[in-house]
Order: sequence, then C-alpha cells, then structure tokens
Amino acid sequence: MDSQLIKGARTAAGEIITLDQAKANSKIDYDYEDDLLQMYVDAIPDEFENYTGSVILEREMTLNLTKWEDKFSLGVTPVQSITSVKYYDENGEQQTVDTENYKLFQYDDGNGPKLMFKFAENPVLIDLETEEYPIEIKFKAGFTNETMPNDIKKAALLSFSAVETFREDMPIKYNRTIYSLLGPYKRY
Repeated sequence: MDSQLIKGARTAAGEIITLDQAKANSKIDYDYEDDLLQMYVDAIPDEFENYTGSVILEREMTLNLTKWEDKFSLGVTPVQSITSVKYYDENGEQQTVDTENYKLFQYDDGNGPKLMFKFAENPVLIDLETEEYPIEIKFKAGFTNETMPNDIKKAALLSFSAVETFREDMPIKYNRTIYSLLGPYKRY
C-alpha cells in the first residue's frame, strides 16, 4: 500500500504557551522586545514536532492511499478525529465513505492509532494509472490549547527561558529536562 501524508494548516492557535506566560516565567517585565520574544514562542511547536516526530499543536492532516486495507495505522499521533474519507470510484467520481463504515481505534502500539473499515465489500477504485492516490483520509491530529499536556507546557517554558537567556552563546548541551519532558511523546 503506497501512501502520502500531508501536514495541513494548524487548527489551534499557533502556540503552546503565550508570550505573557513565557515572560512571567522568565521574569521579563519590559515590552520593547515583544516581537523578538514572540518569535521564540512561535518557534517552539515546530522545534518540539521535529524532535518528537509527533504532531504537537492540532492541525489538519491528509493521508492519501492507493488501496483499501481492512485495518491500518495512520502513522501520526495523537489523532483527535477523522474529518472525512473519500475515494474515486471506477467511474472517476469522488465518493464519500459513510462514517458507519469506519472506526478509529485510539490505542497506540507505537505506530499510531488504527483506522478500521467494515465494508461488506471494498469499493472498487479508479484505475491507478489515472489517479495516483484514489483514497483520501482527512483527520485532525495533535493537541488543542485546552488539551495540551502539562509536560509539554513545562518543556515550552524551559525552552523559551533557555533561548532567551543564551541568545548568543547557546550551550552545546541543550537542557536535558526538556528532552525528558518530551520523551513520552517521541516516536521511535
């Protein structure tokens, strides 16, 4: 089964912590550098996603597939919901799969949550020569600001403090506490 995973736009506000939280944590009481400090805050989700291999802030995702499997991993964690499942039928028309024909299993075995289809017979797909990925699964992955784990928030505060403190001479050994806090979210 060939697949293509596409990261879409973030659906949550683009920050794990707010600038005000970061400044309070670092005891910064001035505002003339707020634009620079906001860039530090904005960079944290990308830094954490690159380190963990997981989606941190909720975003739209699209998984394109070449064929049906009864059960397969979405390859991303954490998955919040399936938005839509569509496919191109043998006539080249896009069809939407009814939500009664699939179920998302939220357990994680290291490869991400599983999506299971329960068709009586798998729908016939368009000829692959005319459509490279005839199946499109859209879903939301990551945490919202309300569901963000405290460990990730703590790591974000530590990351901001380290970057703000060592602007010019960042130590080679990055704060190990940050990596420890992010450890449970790292995909191996």
